[in-house]
Amino acid sequence: KILTDGDTTMVIDDYGRSVEDYVRMNGSPIRPIDAKNVLGIHVEEGDHKKSEEEQHVHHTKSGWNDTTADQYDKERCDFDIVDGDLDPEVFQRDYFMTGRPVVLRGQVPKIELDMFAKKRWYQTKKFHPDNTFDVGPTAYPDLTDQDYCKNQMSIIELEQGKVCEEMPEKPMVHAFHPNKRDFHQLYPDFDGEILDKRGGFRSIQNFFSHVKQQSDINWQVFFGGDGSGATLHWHEAAFNILYVGVKQWKVTPPLYRGFTGMPAQDVAANLDPKISLTCVQQPGDLFYIPNYWGHSTFNHGFTIGAAGILDDWYQNGGTTFRGEEAYGEEEDEEEEEEEEG
Repeated sequence: KILTDGDTTMVIDDYGRSVEDYVRMNGSPIRPIDAKNVLGIHVEEGDHKKSEEEQHVHHTKSGWNDTTADQYDKERCDFDIVDGDLDPEVFQRDYFMTGRPVVLRGQVPKIELDMFAKKRWYQTKKFHPDNTFDVGPTAYPDLTDQDYCKNQMSIIELEQGKVCEEMPEKPMVHAFHPNKRDFHQLYPDFDGEILDKRGGFRSIQNFFSHVKQQSDINWQVFFGGDGSGATLHWHEAAFNILYVGVKQWKVTPPLYRGFTGMPAQDVAANLDPKISLTCVQQPGDLFYIPNYWGHSTFNHGFTIGAAGILDDWYQNGGTTFRGEEAYGEEEDEEEEEEEEG
C-alpha cells in the first residue's frame, strides 16, 4: 500500500498485472480479510475450485485400507487445479512469481502408483508391511518437543489404526529422509531415480533447470494411518505427491505461518478459515507449496506420500535472493588464483 501510494490499479510486473490483479488471484497469499482491511479491495470468499477439464486421475487399487472415520469434501480445493503437466513458463508467471500454490492433478503415472501398492511393498526388504518403525503423533515429533511412541509399529499396524499406549487419542505416523538404498526399494521401476522423466516429480526439473540430480533436493517419505498427519509448519518451497489414500491440506500464507506441536486433527479443526486455504489431495496429485507457506496435512485412510523441498538457490537460477553468485564459484576462483600463484 505504501509503495503504490494506495493505487491498487498500479501495474507492478511485466505482464501488465496490477496490485488488485494479484490480490484477486485464486489462492493469493493476500487473504480476503487483509485485502479488505489493508487495501480496501473486496474479494469474495468460498469460491472453491475444481479442475476445469476432465480429471485424468489414475484410479488404482492400492490394496491398502482407505477407510476413514472423518467426513471430507473430496472436491474441495481453494487454489488452482491443473490437469497433468504445466508449461514451465506458465508456472513461472502464474505461480512462482505470484507465490501461489497449485495442484497438478493426475501427474503421477500408473507405473509409479503401482510401486506403492501393498503387494509391491511385500516384495521389498525395508518396507515390508510387517517391518516396524519409530512412530509419533506428528511427522517429526522432536521438532516440536513431542515424544515418539515408546514402542515401534509395523506398517500393517499403522494401516489398521493401532493406538500408542501413552497417547491413545493421537493417530500415529512415520516420516523419514530416504537414502540411496531406500530410493531403489521405493522406485524399482525407475532404477531408484525419483526424478525419472516418466515420474510424477519430473516437473521439478522442468520448472527449475538448476536441479540436476536427486541429491539437489531434500526428500521425505511418510506413511500413516487414518487421522494422522503433519502438524502446522513451514519451510522452503516443496513438491508433494500422494500415492495412497487421501490427504486434506490446510495452508496459510507466509504472513500467518507457524509451528505447533498440535496433532493434525486439532489443526484442521482450529485453524481460522479466514487466514487459511483448504485443498484435498487425491492419489496421483502433485502439490506445489511456495516458499514459507504454513501447511498441515490430515490423512483420510492409510496414506503414503513423498515430498521434495527445494533450496532457494535452485529456485533462483543459481543465485541467492540477493543475486549473489552461485555456491562454489568464489571458492573455485580463489583456488585457481592460488594455483597460479
